[in-house]
Amino acid sequence: MRVFLIPLFAVLVLVPAGRADGPGLGVGERGSVSFPNVSAAAGYRVTAFSLTLVQAHVEGVSQIPLGWSVDVQVEPPVGKGDSWQTTVSGWCSRGKSLESASDLPSITFQVLDLADTGSPFQVEAMVEMTNEVCWIMRRKLRSSDLILRKY
Repeated sequence: MRVFLIPLFAVLVLVPAGRADGPGLGVGERGSVSFPNVSAAAGYRVTAFSLTLVQAHVEGVSQIPLGWSVDVQVEPPVGKGDSWQTTVSGWCSRGKSLESASDLPSITFQVLDLADTGSPFQVEAMVEMTNEVCWIMRRKLRSSDLILRKY
């Protein structure tokens, strides 16, 4: 009998702008966010990621690793009180996993002026790490672990 495990996204981070652990970004300002070096247990490698920006427009994704696919999905606000949300996700082809999350792409963005929503700029990130037999390592990151830079 074979047992199959379905990989799950393992890490979730929330970083609101203006916190002490990152530069505050105001309306119209540009910035970039990248992943830190997340330590994994021996034999585990990074196989997928997802990064969601609330109240920000993604302008670019740079340094996409060889053998990785990246998708950008935009959900504009539908009505008053809704937030603009953009999700950048990526996954590797077979044999192209990464040793460290710091090798994942960097995402550049601009904070949007959407006064009707009342939602602040936010960033959420997930990183998936698996080993050869599809066991999943879960490691939680603190909000200060994402690398947020102001341009």
